[in-house]
Formats: sequence, structure tokens, C-alpha cells
Amino acid sequence: MFAEPSNRNFHGAPFQECMRFLFICGMSERVEALPFKVWRNYITAMIQTADYKLGRDNSNVLRSVRAKVAHFEDKLTQLKEVTTILELALWKMKMNEKSHQDMDTQSFVLPW
Repeated sequence: MFAEPSNRNFHGAPFQECMRFLFICGMSERVEALPFKVWRNYITAMIQTADYKLGRDNSNVLRSVRAKVAHFEDKLTQLKEVTTILELALWKMKMNEKSHQDMDTQSFVLPW
């Protein structure tokens, strides 16, 4: 039934709407797991603006959406690593500042 193109609509909805619905359902978990709203909106826009054709292989749309989600997931891993390095650098900077402050206060202590 789904393998052969049909001019009939799925419960009265046009083919484009049906395909968008199916793509969104199929990708919803991965898209919702993206931490940034701008990334989620980008993927949703990709799905909503894709040109689905009846009787044509629409798998290229799914491939491009999956590739972009994978790209964002990779970027998230990199962001986490960079954030950890930044936290460590800030911690070291604070420790150095505290060390310099401690040395400055010790120099003001009277020797008697």
C-alpha cells in the first residue's frame, strides 16, 4: 500500500503534510535531545520546508536531516569538551589571583 505511489490522501491530508508528519515523528527524539532551541528550530525548518514529491524517492531529505542532526550532536560533544577546559582555565586563574592577593597581604604584616 505505501510502496506504490497513490493520489489518495492520508486521512484527507495532502501528501506534503503526511511526509512532514512522518519525518517529524521519526526524528522527534533526536531533535528534542538537542540542547539549543536554535538547533531544534533549524531541523524543524529543514523538515517543514523540504520539497516532498509523490512518486519520488524522498530519502535524500531524511539523509540530509539526519546528517545535520549528527553534525549538531558532534558539535555538542566539542562544546562540552571546550567548556570543561574553559572551567579549568578560569579556576586556575582564580587560584593564581588568590595566591597573589595572599602574598600582597602577607607583605603588609608588620614583622614584630
